[in-house]
Amino acid sequence: MLHSAALNTIPKTSGHFPKRPVPWWSPVCTTAVWEKRAAFSRLRHNRGDPTLLEDFRWARARTRRVLKEARCASWKAYVFSINTKTPLKCSVKFVRWRGNFLLALHLYLRIWLEGVFPSGWKAAIILPFPKLGKDSSVALNY
Repeated sequence: MLHSAALNTIPKTSGHFPKRPVPWWSPVCTTAVWEKRAAFSRLRHNRGDPTLLEDFRWARARTRRVLKEARCASWKAYVFSINTKTPLKCSVKFVRWRGNFLLALHLYLRIWLEGVFPSGWKAAIILPFPKLGKDSSVALNY
C-alpha cells in the first residue's frame, strides 16, 4: 500500500538529462555535425571504400574547424561586449583574470627587454626534498 501511494504521488524522471546548451552553437555547427555523422554511417556500412574514408576524414576536419571557429567567435563577441556599463556580476571573473594576465605579460616583457629581474625574485629559500628510496648524501637525489 505504501509503495503504490509513493508511485502515485512522487514524480518520476525520464532518466534523460539534457546537456546544457552552449552559447556558441549555431545552425552551421548542427549541419557540420550532421554531415560528419552521415559520413561515418556511410563508412561503417562500407568499410573497405577508401573514398568514403576520405569523405569522413574531410567531414571530421571540417566539423572540428567549424566548432573551433564558433567557439572563438563567441568568446571574442563576449570580450568585446564587456565595457564600463557591464554589470560587475557578469564580468568580474573575466576582468580579474584579464587584469592579472596583462600585468604578468607586461612584467615579463619588461624583464625580457631590459634584462633586469625584480629584486624580490633574486632571493629565494630553497627547501631540499630527498627522493624516496634514494641515498640522501648524493646531491642528485634531491
